[in-house]
Amino acid sequence: MGKSKNTVWNPFKRAFWTKENLFTGKELNNWKDIHQQWQNERQKQENQKNRLEMAGRKIQRAGCALTFLLTFPIVGFALFGLMGLVTGLMVGGILFIAMLSGK
Repeated sequence: MGKSKNTVWNPFKRAFWTKENLFTGKELNNWKDIHQQWQNERQKQENQKNRLEMAGRKIQRAGCALTFLLTFPIVGFALFGLMGLVTGLMVGGILFIAMLSGK
């Protein structure tokens, strides 16, 4: 135990400390508030990261769908003429609708 009521054993320093060196109730509450603010900020950042990832996936899916919508008709027209253009538009349109309606 301590040498007196005003001293406390500090295992990290391997020595006795006076109680004046320890946190008072007000300082301890300040540390708790700081920790709570840190947790809140961290949670906000995680939420923002999740929203950003979801938006990125949506944009990526829309870009892929637009690629299908434009690429198939152009390649079809280049390879097979007008019939390839019509077929490419139908295939590209079906894939475009399927990509936008899917999760």
